[in-house]
Amino acid sequence: MTRDAHLPAARRRLRLIGGAFVVAFVALGLRMVDLALMSVDAASEPNGVAGAPQSARRADIVDRQGDLIATDYPKTSLFADPAEVLDREGTATQLGRILGLDRARLLASLAEPRRFVWLKRHLTEAERLAIVRLGLPGIGFRTEWHRIYPQRELASHLVGYVGVENQGLAGIEYSFENRLNGPGAAAGALVLTIDLGVQEAVRSELAHAVERFNATGGTGLVLEVGSGEILAMVSLPDFDPNRYWAAPPKARFNRNTQGTYELGSLFKVFTVAMVLDAGVVEIDDGYDAAEPLLRVKEL
Repeated sequence: MTRDAHLPAARRRLRLIGGAFVVAFVALGLRMVDLALMSVDAASEPNGVAGAPQSARRADIVDRQGDLIATDYPKTSLFADPAEVLDREGTATQLGRILGLDRARLLASLAEPRRFVWLKRHLTEAERLAIVRLGLPGIGFRTEWHRIYPQRELASHLVGYVGVENQGLAGIEYSFENRLNGPGAAAGALVLTIDLGVQEAVRSELAHAVERFNATGGTGLVLEVGSGEILAMVSLPDFDPNRYWAAPPKARFNRNTQGTYELGSLFKVFTVAMVLDAGVVEIDDGYDAAEPLLRVKEL
């Protein structure tokens, strides 16, 4: 057989070998991309680095009309894998400048013998973008659920607040932790008996009374007579649960549930209310407590 007769067979074999190489290189490239994406996902999740607890989304809290009292929304937090940080000094300096954090504290965190450390929770968008532009090795972001209270002070004592791990610390948030967090959140929003319209009316009137009489505080409850359901619960002074840590202890004190009062003092309020309702005295009237009331004003 001549040399020309072998050429077609040789070309076919070369094409087959070349095609096999192309397929192998494509498969290898796809696998490398897959591994790279997997490593990014692992670095972005604390469980892939150090087993930090996941931040679960809490169920919403609404009033009896379905108006929103508390909900979650995503925020970005910053973490580091100290083993992957190449320049601890430079990283601490740059992050401290952007985040306004102490450089020494950041440096100590970056020297931790762990694969995951939080650097700052709940970044602003400006902080996140500034850190992204730096491209620092070993530094990553994680999206967490963050609790917000759109009604602010209106139902603060009643609803309470949560901690940095989104766990209930006070009020409804604490008492109904199992219902609002974890598997219980799958049941949907927690519906309260209060009516935000009634709550606003009570708070407004109570605030006027506190201001008028220069009172230390005030408390008010509205109950549904037939069922005993609480339609409004107000305690003044109150606070913004979005920034509960900035409120003084006296503002976080719920006078409805935490205060103790003598029963005699409580019933004096009812006595005065009945006298005013009957028109026996006016709100500005006074009398000498040493003399019987009948001598001051005939009933």
